[in-house]
Amino acid sequence: NTLALTIASIGQLIGNVVLFFYLSRLLQVEGLGIYATIMGIFQTASIGCGAGFESFIPRELPRDLSQTNRYLIHASVIASVGALILMLGLDAVVPFLGYLPQTKLGIYIISLAFLPTALLVVLRAIFIVHQKAEFITFTALVGILGRILVSLLALYLGASVLSLVVIYVVFECLTLLIVFYFLARYIVVPRWEFDRTFLLSMLRDLKAFVGLVILGTFFSQVELVVLSLTRGETQVGFYSAALKLVTIWTMVSTSYMTTVFPVLSVAYKESVKRAVDIRDRSIKYLWAVAFPLAFGTFVVANVAIPLFYGTGFEEAIGALRVLAWYLPLNFCNTVLWRTLLARDEQDCVLRGQLAADLFRGLLALVLTP
Repeated sequence: NTLALTIASIGQLIGNVVLFFYLSRLLQVEGLGIYATIMGIFQTASIGCGAGFESFIPRELPRDLSQTNRYLIHASVIASVGALILMLGLDAVVPFLGYLPQTKLGIYIISLAFLPTALLVVLRAIFIVHQKAEFITFTALVGILGRILVSLLALYLGASVLSLVVIYVVFECLTLLIVFYFLARYIVVPRWEFDRTFLLSMLRDLKAFVGLVILGTFFSQVELVVLSLTRGETQVGFYSAALKLVTIWTMVSTSYMTTVFPVLSVAYKESVKRAVDIRDRSIKYLWAVAFPLAFGTFVVANVAIPLFYGTGFEEAIGALRVLAWYLPLNFCNTVLWRTLLARDEQDCVLRGQLAADLFRGLLALVLTP
């Protein structure tokens, strides 16, 4: 399951890089800027689509898999309403953003993808709970491969940026249909069952999970923002170059703990000893990967930076050597915060995340200048 999720992440990463590379050569700077702006706004806003369900469902549902349809229906209702509110809110703000007419129209079009994106978050969480990650991989790879091929063909035939946005929305909907097919065939045939009390209970429990997503989004690039304001874009370029070569490896720990989390959640309800064993072995396995990666990155930093970025990025070598040791910390933390979630201590995770993020922002403000 971990391998399946990692393959899906790598496939999406490679596909997007290929499209970006080809787009920059055909539509030049303005076209690339319009597309990047539209997709950047969508990706930032879409974090609110189904926010929290990627952790909430894998914690709650494994304790009673007979409730799969119940969680599916109520989570889909909440995610759909949230997506519609997000879509209407973004569409209302667009006229005041001062973008080019083509960019504004593109944002209107891409906002239609909020609904399928939100539902996909819920459905993928259910697949994870049922240990069916291979279906996530298949649908992700089919979706990204189909979208990239059609987009490249459209660009070759002279299509505009807006055509690429339409293609994105269409393939997001097609991906949702494929996932629904696998859901009905291998897990559960969706049927309507609505319980207002259960819905309100889910909303109450979901608050901390949503808070974690919001904090993660708001503070995810705080040091980069401070760096841009105090030292300029050139230093941001050096830092971003080094950071990209480190954070790409975090997909390993994320994929692993995404599949282990439902098992860990059930274990804490059945046997604390077994849960502690799963936690400790997970840290051991991930550190067995993280420390060699960190040491290897530290050693080859002076080769990796010129290899990937060419000449002129020598100043990023020192940053990469420091950032390499982020990997063991991140891999361990990926286990620890999910362990607290599995123990129903999400409020503790939220408080810890808030304290850590505020401290991170303070360090950026004090040290960067």
